[in-house]
Amino acid sequence: MGLFDFIFGSKQPTIQNKVVLNSNGEYEVLMDYKLEELRNKNKLWEADFNYVISLRNTARNLEKENKLQEAIDNYLKSIRFGENCANLKINNYAFDIERVIILYGKTKQKELLKAFLEECINKYPDIRYSSDWSIRLSKLAVRRQ
Repeated sequence: MGLFDFIFGSKQPTIQNKVVLNSNGEYEVLMDYKLEELRNKNKLWEADFNYVISLRNTARNLEKENKLQEAIDNYLKSIRFGENCANLKINNYAFDIERVIILYGKTKQKELLKAFLEECINKYPDIRYSSDWSIRLSKLAVRRQ
């Protein structure tokens, strides 16, 4: 703390040392607190999302190297992390789900594809991809017969 800060007070008040005298001032303290809470939540979300992105980038590089099974494993790891993370939603890892579906098809892993599609349809029945997954699943059932 400098001499001027000691004499004139700090120019950047914090939530803890703000003095409020009226209801408008109390609202400002509440807003400062809420903004700080949102910043903290955003930092947590960003850290989780960056981890999903790093797994996705690794999987994409593996795809380019034609290491499709390793790419599938990384996409699945990204999906599982996203599902178990309180900060992320389906839209943060939907791309990874789509890539797994495509790669299961490319690698001719029909049984795994069928099981994965059924799992996704059951978990996420209300998202826009669900109807596409149902169509793809029905085509697998028709080809099998």
